[in-house]
Amino acid sequence: MSPDILQTLVLLLLIAELIYTLITKNFGKVGTEGKVIGKKKWICLLLLIALGFYDVFFGPGTGSFMIFILLFMGCGLILGA
Repeated sequence: MSPDILQTLVLLLLIAELIYTLITKNFGKVGTEGKVIGKKKWICLLLLIALGFYDVFFGPGTGSFMIFILLFMGCGLILGA
């Protein structure tokens, strides 16, 4: 894969995370812990496997992507605790 394509892809993914963070009303204010069940569990598993490959080959931004996946799974993020 061309490095230019990967660089653009990573930039777009980080921008998508930023937009999601900004439009989420309770981001960092309410702690929620949900159970991951059904189809969502398999999507999360695939995302985490893909993140592992991404981390091995590229590395930068892995923490941001991990937080995004955890939020998708229903885990809360409380800021300033």
